[in-house]
Amino acid sequence: MTESLERELGRLETKMANLEVDMQLLQRDVREIRDTLVGYKGGWRILTLIVAISAGLGALIAKMPLAAFFR
Repeated sequence: MTESLERELGRLETKMANLEVDMQLLQRDVREIRDTLVGYKGGWRILTLIVAISAGLGALIAKMPLAAFFR
């Protein structure tokens, strides 16, 4: 009975060690993803600003008297 218990305990210890390694790898991957997203945060803001400015200019041109000329 104790031999099977010791064997089961050894198997569980091995599984736990493997889970710890997997968890460390997962943490590293999540950090890399977070760092990448933080790096692109400024790029998304610039892209949003460009889209907003171009939409505003498009709306302004549509309201101008010359808009009929371009239709």
